[in-house]
Amino acid sequence: MKGKIVVLILVISTIFGGVSMYYLQVYYFYTVLDGSDPELKVTVLLRKDKTTESIDFYDFKGIDADNSPLKYRSCFNIVDIGRIKSISIPVLDPVPITAPHWFSCFKAKDLGLDIEKGRVEVILSEQDISTGIDRVLAFYPDGRAYSWHQLNNKYKK
Repeated sequence: MKGKIVVLILVISTIFGGVSMYYLQVYYFYTVLDGSDPELKVTVLLRKDKTTESIDFYDFKGIDADNSPLKYRSCFNIVDIGRIKSISIPVLDPVPITAPHWFSCFKAKDLGLDIEKGRVEVILSEQDISTGIDRVLAFYPDGRAYSWHQLNNKYKK
């Protein structure tokens, strides 16, 4: 009888630990970014002098986390696409990182396929947000835009 109690305790603690780990990784550490925050900005790294410039955007939805700089993802719409293309620096190897299932506007697989097929322009938004991490901005001709963080050459080597 004592063996059954020990096994039951092990099984219950394993299930509790697994559910807790899943919740922490998928939900707990993320912060939802509010598009109405006046301090929120979307920037583009300028080709001419490598400074950033804020651009106009609307319908912003985003997530971020303090425990990793790679957890940032956002979806929004931009206005002046022609100007942005002319002043920005293209990204040579963009790889969108998947988002949690509950952040439904960011579909990394679809975005990745569109990048491969050349349907999306991908530019550098900010360089070295954190050491070795760049913010990348991808946008469609209709103004839909997505942003994420990815490793730059400092860590790829």
